[in-house]
Amino acid sequence: MAGVGGALAYLLLFSVMKLSNSTVFLLLAPLNLVYMFAFVWITRSRSQTMDEKLEPLSPIKESKELTNLQDPDVFGYESSFLRFFRVFGYVASIALQMAAVYFFEYVVCYGFGSRIANYEKDSTQWAYSHAYEILCFLYQIGVLISRSSLSVIQIKKLWILTTLRGCNFLVWFYMALNPQSILPIGILFAHMVFIGLLGGASYVNSFALLMNTRTIPEQDREFAINIVAIFITLGTVGSALFELIADNTFLLKH
Repeated sequence: MAGVGGALAYLLLFSVMKLSNSTVFLLLAPLNLVYMFAFVWITRSRSQTMDEKLEPLSPIKESKELTNLQDPDVFGYESSFLRFFRVFGYVASIALQMAAVYFFEYVVCYGFGSRIANYEKDSTQWAYSHAYEILCFLYQIGVLISRSSLSVIQIKKLWILTTLRGCNFLVWFYMALNPQSILPIGILFAHMVFIGLLGGASYVNSFALLMNTRTIPEQDREFAINIVAIFITLGTVGSALFELIADNTFLLKH
């Protein structure tokens, strides 16, 4: 809902109300304060609740707990560096696919999408002149739908979703390089919803596998999830670097 709310707010304020980018960002900036206070309040409330539930350990029980923490059969003696590579082995496929998915997704939506939409800027029709803002909103609609679909359908073969994302990347790359090949605006809008569906499906099914797979030791599960989250960030950063290079090299004259 955050993605849909942000995209819708921008669409209304910038495209409908004709406010400048700087004005839109200044109007939305106070939401950061709301987020900060909500985070602090929730964290403190949860901490107090946990403190009330915890029972003080007896000296004997406390001694056993400390012994278990030092037991190599429970956690093992290894450095954080070695643990990273051991746990990465459990989630390498998911982590690399999520990095690829986010790279494809963000380059298409925010890189190729903005360039293709700019080709229609001079149109007098509202949908054409504000195509980029509409594309971003429709992408978030697709993400919301697919991230809400886990109770209906679960996809375990993530490579199918990743492959489809790669194909979408190539289609939009070709259109960015060849403006004369751009699809009709209605098809672009529908295709962006489909791209959002694939992205949300990759995300929610990947984390469902991380939470439920038995191949990851329970004491490493949270660490494994964090590794995948890091690779998502790497994919996002990679997409930004690709866009910077593309806009100043092979897409400069297009």
